[in-house]
Amino acid sequence: MKSRNTTPEIKLQEVLYLMGIQFKKHVSDLPGTPDIVIEESSIAVFVHGCYWHRHAGCAQPRNRDAKNPLAHLFINGAVARDASINNDLTHQGFIVYTAWECHVKANPTAVGEGLKLLHERQLLGK
Repeated sequence: MKSRNTTPEIKLQEVLYLMGIQFKKHVSDLPGTPDIVIEESSIAVFVHGCYWHRHAGCAQPRNRDAKNPLAHLFINGAVARDASINNDLTHQGFIVYTAWECHVKANPTAVGEGLKLLHERQLLGK
């Protein structure tokens, strides 16, 4: 299971770069090592796979769990870990943005536009 430089993550990074948004990748001194960090506006972005992080309402099939009982344990652990990491980052003053795999694959520009709006809002508030 690949955790860095996944295809959706790279696509989103390319979109942000083309929009002129400066970011850092895989900031290891922050909780959870966010995939993208926009330091100027204190935004931490995680590009999550829909299956492993349980994207609610996603159309991806969920029946793979039945074939591997350990997958259920892993997924529950990932979801709990995500909540803890989001809480830690929020307490450090970051806005946590989850970019879901299915959304990035379908329209990376739309996800990038959402991040750009959030970034601009944060800059206006500072």
